[in-house]
Amino acid sequence: MQSENNRWLMSDDFWNSAFDRNEVFRSEFLTEFRRGIVKGIENDLAWTRLAIYGVKDIALWPVLLRITELAALTPRAEFVESFAFFVSTEESLSRLKSNLRDVSKSHLRAALSDVTKLRLELAAAADNDLSERLISFQDLLTESAQ
Repeated sequence: MQSENNRWLMSDDFWNSAFDRNEVFRSEFLTEFRRGIVKGIENDLAWTRLAIYGVKDIALWPVLLRITELAALTPRAEFVESFAFFVSTEESLSRLKSNLRDVSKSHLRAALSDVTKLRLELAAAADNDLSERLISFQDLLTESAQ
């Protein structure tokens, strides 16, 4: 993980603003999901299924950059499916596009490398559905990282 993104993810201020105060599972997102993101703990990353949809725009890219990195390291992990479904929706892609100005080209290039690796791993494991779900996100990264 690049140090700038790491500093954000280690910050209490970042996490306190990452989710709406009325979010039903906010407490779990701020403990288990945060721990999964920061430390890469696979069991805690199971919260991705719910947490990723509750992340506010201000925190979306830092969280997704880290999830992308972790997914490339553990392509068979349970959270990878939730991640792939999230980044394949038009709504999510629209949110990501509208917040690109805050993401450095180096972060985008690193994420592109991770997504490319992840897609190859998934295809090699005959998980073509998940691999194909990542195409739109990979295309967004390719277009934006140049």
